[in-house]
Order: sequence, then structure tokens, then C-alpha cells
Amino acid sequence: MGSKRTYNVEITEIKHFDIDIEAESEKEALTKARISYGNGAYKTQLRNTVAAEFEIINGK
Repeated sequence: MGSKRTYNVEITEIKHFDIDIEAESEKEALTKARISYGNGAYKTQLRNTVAAEFEIINGK
């Protein structure tokens, strides 16, 4: 029986949700959405996940 190793696994989730932003232009709407997202304004849930990728970073 082989010895067990520890693997560092990276998980990347891709989420999708729609929000309404009031703005004078598309650029302003995107900027506002990015700022709000960065400030944690949007709470995501498991149902918002549309894909997940798993990758081995290294094995020890």
C-alpha cells in the first residue's frame, strides 16, 4: 500500500447574479458594480455558482 501525500488543491468558483445599477453610462455602471462588489455589497449563495474548477498546485 502506498504512502499518503498532501496535495494543495486550488478551487476557482465562477458565480453569476444580476444586479440593477443606476448610472449615467455603462462605464459608470460597471465602475459602481466593481466598487460595490469589492466592498462586499453582494451576498452570494451556492445557487449563484455556475462552475467550479479544481487544480493541483503541488504535492508534498
